[in-house]
Amino acid sequence: MAKSCTFPLPLLAVAHQQLIAGSSHSSGNDDAKLIKAWEKVYGVNITAAANEGTYSPEQLGNQLTAEANSVNRIGFIGLGAMGFGMATQLLKSNFCVLGYDVYHPTLSRFANEGGLVGSSPAEVSKDVDVLVIMVTNEAQAESVLFGDHGAISALPSGASIILASTVSPAYVSQLEQRLHSRFLYP
Repeated sequence: MAKSCTFPLPLLAVAHQQLIAGSSHSSGNDDAKLIKAWEKVYGVNITAAANEGTYSPEQLGNQLTAEANSVNRIGFIGLGAMGFGMATQLLKSNFCVLGYDVYHPTLSRFANEGGLVGSSPAEVSKDVDVLVIMVTNEAQAESVLFGDHGAISALPSGASIILASTVSPAYVSQLEQRLHSRFLYP
């Protein structure tokens, strides 16, 4: 079934399960914003799902497959120990992946696996549907997103960002506000 999805089903299913779990413990408007955004994008009623007695991964997969937009190009920044494996798995699933890493030998390895390489985070971010940030920490995430030749300068409006780095919840909230003002009120 994962092959029929437009983005890897396990990733979507995990994100959906986390939102369901979080919504059952919701106590403020911050959670509500995230839930409303998910519901709008995917047409999945999170609150109703959280209150159901059973959970059907197959039903979720079918619903997401029917309603998801197609992902054509994925930018991937951070091809280290974890990122390289993640990016090459996307290549093996027939996604077009553009990669960037500060360590140039890794870029050669990635190209040998069939990936496209960019010379900067901005170059990797052009014309992508999804941008995955797989760097170590907040400082590195900040640098690849907003530094010289940062990804945000070239990221198309409507692209999704998956931040898979170790960052604080405060950084994620701040990032949301910065992206909101950048893309909604340029």
